[in-house]
Order: sequence, then C-alpha cells, then structure tokens
Amino acid sequence: IRHTYTEQLGICMLNAGSDMSSSDYGQALLIMGDYENRIGEAEHKMIKNAYVKFVKPFLEAAAKEGAINSERRTLTALRLDLDAAKNRVRDAKSAEEMKNLEHFVDEAQKKFDEQYTITREMLEE
Repeated sequence: IRHTYTEQLGICMLNAGSDMSSSDYGQALLIMGDYENRIGEAEHKMIKNAYVKFVKPFLEAAAKEGAINSERRTLTALRLDLDAAKNRVRDAKSAEEMKNLEHFVDEAQKKFDEQYTITREMLEE
C-alpha cells in the first residue's frame, strides 16, 4: 500500500520524535505523528469507500453500456443487410431470380432475429 502524504508526514514526525524523545519537542512530534497517521488511515478508508461506492459501479455500468451499444451496432448492420436483401428480391426481374434471392432474405432474417433476441436480453438485464 502506498502511503498518503499525511501518513508520510506522520512517519517523519514519529522518526524525528523518537530521535528527540527526551525533550518536550520530541514528545510533541510523537503525539502529532500519531495523529497524522490516524488521519492518513482515515484518508485511505475514505478513498477505498469512494472507489467501492461510486467509481466501481460507474465503471461497471459504463462497461455494460459499451457492450449494449456494440450489440445495437451489430443489430443495425444486420437490419441494413436484411433491407438490402428484401430490396434485391423486390427488384428481381423474373420469378426464378426472385425465388433464388429469397434464400438470402430468409438467412438475413434469421441472423437479424437472433441478434434482436441477444440485444433485447441485454437491455432487460
């Protein structure tokens, strides 16, 4: 664990106070060093609590949002593929060509439906 500046100050005060423990100044340094260490420990607790209660949940929510956005982009791309396949069938000149292109529409619809289900499940979580 890295010491905070307050703890470092407390450690220096304790070291200096132990060197001069016979004087009143040394005793004062020992007392103040102890209090500085206590303040540093409280600072550590505050930083840890802030991370656990605010930063960590925010990062988890941001990661989840990123995953959802990725799935949405994939869904949009598959919808565009489906629309393009439907347009090709609509623009077909003959019934035989239309029948051949309907296979692509069915495949694109299947992929779109699968991705839609995945995206909907992620949004419901």
